[in-house]
Amino acid sequence: MNLRGEGRERGMMRVVDGVLGVVLVAGMSWGGVWAQATSSAPKATSAAAAAPAKTPEVAIPRPDGPLQPTQTFYIKNVNSAYDIESIRFALRSLLPSSALVVPVERQNAIFVSGTTEELALAQRIVNDLDRPTESALPVKTFYLKNIGPPNDANEILTALRNILPPDVKLYLLPSQNAIVLRGPAEAETLVQKLINELDRPKKSFRLTYTITEMDNGKRVGTPQHFAMIVADGHSVTLKQGSRVPIATGSAGPGVQTQFTYMDVGIDFEATLTSDAAGALLKSKVDQTAVADSPGTGDLHQPVVRHATLEGTSLLTLGKPLMLGSVDVPGSTRHLDVEAVIEALP
Repeated sequence: MNLRGEGRERGMMRVVDGVLGVVLVAGMSWGGVWAQATSSAPKATSAAAAAPAKTPEVAIPRPDGPLQPTQTFYIKNVNSAYDIESIRFALRSLLPSSALVVPVERQNAIFVSGTTEELALAQRIVNDLDRPTESALPVKTFYLKNIGPPNDANEILTALRNILPPDVKLYLLPSQNAIVLRGPAEAETLVQKLINELDRPKKSFRLTYTITEMDNGKRVGTPQHFAMIVADGHSVTLKQGSRVPIATGSAGPGVQTQFTYMDVGIDFEATLTSDAAGALLKSKVDQTAVADSPGTGDLHQPVVRHATLEGTSLLTLGKPLMLGSVDVPGSTRHLDVEAVIEALP
């Protein structure tokens, strides 16, 4: 039974032993799709009967027109036939029905025939779907050379995560002062560039406190100087004083008295943050002293005097700045506190 269509039709379908195939026919505007079926009659033994019988064909009409552009998309990061079929299914679903999509498993590729716009859309789809899995991405460790506190390393990590795509994974190792990257090669290049710009040596300053004792507007004695090295964004503490024993109890006359010890003297806490003209100083000066007072019996009850000067000031390089004055209780004297910074090479 001949089911051939009109002579203008260029595609046909045949079934050969129940197998359906797709073949591209040169010179046609569309791939001819056909299936060929063999006769169910038994094979003849005579020479005349051995001649090939005419195969029934079913023609599928296709529109005439020029040959369509074609392109082969090689899949780089997907290897399994299931994954390639998933990409082909996505292409078949998203492209117009006029486009032809054929997987080529041996070449790990997908063949697409369609208009220029359809091929461009197919390229975007393949680029989005053909991505390496996380386990296949390279891992790179970047060691921070100039970053000290974990807060500074966290700031760099946050900056990297805000700039890089979400699929790039970044991890901080505080114990190693390092950042671990899992991502493609282009992400590694960008992370290296950003770390080089952010992981810079910190500025260092010499901070000097000067305490001058004044009485009625006149200097008393020699000013005391306390110098320390402070890195930009870091804090430093300096303590100077004595441990003073204070009696806390006695078992009776002639029996050893019990003591506790107290730290007295002066403490400095300073944090510097560099500025264009100098640095911002967050400072705390704490002074304690013990004054004797009449006791009861064999025990003395000392008076502990305590004074604190705390604040934030903007220092200019090489110019001393008065931070404040602290009165000395029970006298007309007071202590003037000033600070100055110098940049270190």
